[in-house]
Amino acid sequence: MRILHLGDIHLGSGLQYGKDDEGGMNSRLRDWLESMATIKILAFEKKVDAVIFAGDAFKDRKPTPQLLSYFISWLKSFNPIPVVMIVGNHDLNGDGSMGPVDLIGSLSIAYTSNKPEILRIPTRSGVLQVVTMPTFSRSTFLQQDEYKDVPIDELNTIMADKAGQIIRYLADQLDPKLHSILTLHGTVSGSVNGSERSMMMAQEPIFALHDIALPQFDYVALAHVHKHQELPTLTGQPSVVYSGSIERVDFGEMEDKGVVLADLETRKWEFVDLDTRPFVQINLDPDDIPIVSGSVVKATIKTDIETAKTISASQITKQLYAAGASFVAGVQIEVERETRARDAEMTEHMSIPEAIARYFEQQPDLKERKDRLMTKVGELEVVA
Repeated sequence: MRILHLGDIHLGSGLQYGKDDEGGMNSRLRDWLESMATIKILAFEKKVDAVIFAGDAFKDRKPTPQLLSYFISWLKSFNPIPVVMIVGNHDLNGDGSMGPVDLIGSLSIAYTSNKPEILRIPTRSGVLQVVTMPTFSRSTFLQQDEYKDVPIDELNTIMADKAGQIIRYLADQLDPKLHSILTLHGTVSGSVNGSERSMMMAQEPIFALHDIALPQFDYVALAHVHKHQELPTLTGQPSVVYSGSIERVDFGEMEDKGVVLADLETRKWEFVDLDTRPFVQINLDPDDIPIVSGSVVKATIKTDIETAKTISASQITKQLYAAGASFVAGVQIEVERETRARDAEMTEHMSIPEAIARYFEQQPDLKERKDRLMTKVGELEVVA
């Protein structure tokens, strides 16, 4: 049995790095739709038995009707391959109203889950058991009196422990004769964060790896961390894998983007690169504009103050577009201090007090207080 695992589509994100084409569609939105189409083609070419989407379908929990229409059409295109979707943090409506994943579930075009449970999915290769762990809502806990005054870091630990207990309980209910996976949206200990801006480790539960890498599972499909990676497991434990996001949301995501194909019989998997649009950050020489075909570009020019006066950021932008840039995100001109190299050379041969004294001399607001401050530096030297 083979599955295609992906997550963190975030449809509607990153549009600030695109521009409208003749048809009025933002170029970055078109990139997303093309990547999604590639994923659908891959699913059929590789003859997967199920598609596992581990959460975060849209940029936010209230997508426009247009974005919702694109996503629903994409899901329908997988038929007859079943698609399993769980709720991610960007899909969750905190007020309890219907979110986009709930709406999709009501249309019966995918198997959706907004709570921990076991889904038994019929596929052409037999029944697949999917244990789901969507985004764990803190509001559920805060409704209980015993947790209302608990500090946030302590509450996150309690939530992660509770989630681990639930996963173990559900794993014990699985039929050992059938293939089983866990899909989870969240941060697992040991993972390396991508650029998910809402992901602040002090403000969310961190799942323990030993709570999810259970032998009852053939594979663990993760999302929420945008960087593709496999977490280290022991012999007898399943592979625990973040698929990563399918497109670059910003310049913090320079790593490859793609999806994962997993074989549950052999317990082996492979990452499939989606060949997404490059994001390029360059230190630019205005006299040597490189070819940047199809890239989203951010350029920095480091120069002296006199040369900076002769450089036009708008002209450099035009040149980058002429060199093939899909979108120029910015041209920054940084003026380097002429004395920096001389200062560095001088301070190499100074003692610490001499270097500090020189610093005080160069700071107008500290110059008059230099003698008193140097007395304090001397006292620190004695203590050291």
